Amino acid sequence: MSSDPTPEILDSKARLTAAMQLALRSHGYHGSGITTVLENAKCPKGVLYHHFPQGKAELAAAAVQHSATALVLQLRAVFASKDPFTGLQKMLTQAIARVVQSDYVDSCPLARASLDASAAEPILQNAVKQAFELLQTTIADGFSELGLPPARASLLSSVVLSTYEGALLMVRAHREPELAEATALFSLSMVRSELQALPQNQVLRAPTLIEVQKKPVQARRKNAKS
Repeated sequence: MSSDPTPEILDSKARLTAAMQLALRSHGYHGSGITTVLENAKCPKGVLYHHFPQGKAELAAAAVQHSATALVLQLRAVFASKDPFTGLQKMLTQAIARVVQSDYVDSCPLARASLDASAAEPILQNAVKQAFELLQTTIADGFSELGLPPARASLLSSVVLSTYEGALLMVRAHREPELAEATALFSLSMVRSELQALPQNQVLRAPTLIEVQKKPVQARRKNAKS
């Protein structure tokens, strides 16, 4: 008999994680009742402890990790584009719009979890820490690939991450999306300045696999002509 989980089990784990993500976005960790999460996931309590033996805290940690992974994929796509600055702006404005559309209930699940994580839930506390470190590293790597020095790239990654999370907190607190967006974009103007200061011949994106593969071919053709 195979030890691999059945599709039904895999599906139930995904449903639990998604339900906890939504709960964190709207209610935070302490405000998310596990009964409601189970109802939304359409799973009995036994399935919860099958996937997450440590219960609610472990499930929340998985939701945080899943949220961070989704953001990392977005960020990598932004930095692989021809205009990373515009991509970062778009991520920010879309996130603010989601908060407004939710009637100021929605927010970033990472931020909500970080506010509630305490020493009593070390697994969640550690997951939040690792999630923010992963995001900051991803952003810093993106800036480094654009040509910024590592120290500058690391500093700008903190600016971008703080701006993103701060904007979502600000729009929920003041319920003034225009103010939150304007403030956030002003903060991001530092990123624009840094990118504009790069040499004119600096490629503002990482080379694609096709471009990398073309270089040896072009070199061989040049040598053959000579």
